[in-house]
Amino acid sequence: MSCVIKNSETPFEIQCLFPEAAADKKDFSVYFYSFIGSQDLMITCTYLETYSCIINEEGFIVRAHPSMANITVPDSIATRNGTFACQRGDQVVTCHSLDVLSSKNKEAATDLLNKNDKIWAQQIRKEDPENPPEKNTPNEEQGLTANEHQVNVAKRMKRIQLENQ
Repeated sequence: MSCVIKNSETPFEIQCLFPEAAADKKDFSVYFYSFIGSQDLMITCTYLETYSCIINEEGFIVRAHPSMANITVPDSIATRNGTFACQRGDQVVTCHSLDVLSSKNKEAATDLLNKNDKIWAQQIRKEDPENPPEKNTPNEEQGLTANEHQVNVAKRMKRIQLENQ
């Protein structure tokens, strides 16, 4: 698993990559760690046929796939001093800019990003242009109150925990 800062300019984008577990559709979360020591849960995504995400700060856009997640970060968060991390299961990885990776790792990460971009492009072409993909935005826009959505996610999480016992 890895996390890269795909674009450090506006719009700020990060990409959580799950290549070792592409067939394993696990839930994931994105955290923001400020340089003053606080930890903020920004996004929690659960999988049940498709990903459903709870977004704790308005403005995030999440496109999730079992092998990766592309996340556009709102300017209000991108300008804060800190770093992002992706968590999947018990693995947590800090997001790094391609500029700070060694040349060998940078080449591998760039290749993986290009491959993932092609996957996204293929998915977008398959989708109906009359009905563009729904962006994960605050849940009130999806017809649920935040509380209703959290209850649904809690039920899914409980079901997953029971299945894994």
